[in-house]
Amino acid sequence: MYEMVTQHLRRHKYKIVVGLPMAVLLASSLSLVRDPEQICVVPKDNRYVTVGEPVTLEVTANSEQPINVISASLSYPDDLISIASTSKINSIITLWSEEPKSEDGVVHFSGGIISPTGFSGTGTVITLH
Repeated sequence: MYEMVTQHLRRHKYKIVVGLPMAVLLASSLSLVRDPEQICVVPKDNRYVTVGEPVTLEVTANSEQPINVISASLSYPDDLISIASTSKINSIITLWSEEPKSEDGVVHFSGGIISPTGFSGTGTVITLH
C-alpha cells in the first residue's frame, strides 16, 4: 500500500504542486473560505490619498446576513497616521457599548443595532478624520 501511494505521488507530483495552490486560491476567491461579513475602511469620497493630505475615512460594514452587534479594534502606525477625531453621525449602530476612541495607534469601538431584523447590506459604522 505504501509503495502504491509513493509511486502515485511521484508520478503526479507536478499536478499536485501546481493544482493544490490553484484550488486553494480558487476557493478563497469564491468566498468559500472567507466569512460573508466584512468591515472595510475606505476614503469617504472614494479617491487615492497622498502623503500628508487630510482625509476622511469611513469604516463600513457589509453583511448579507442580518447582524446585531459590531466590535472592532483597528490598529495603525501612530508615527505615520494621526486620527484627529472619530464621528458616529449617520452610523448604523444605535446603541454603543463602547464609544469610538483612538489612542496609542488603535481605534476601538463596539455597539449594537436595535432592530427586530438586525442590519444587512452596507452601512457606515464610524467616520475617522
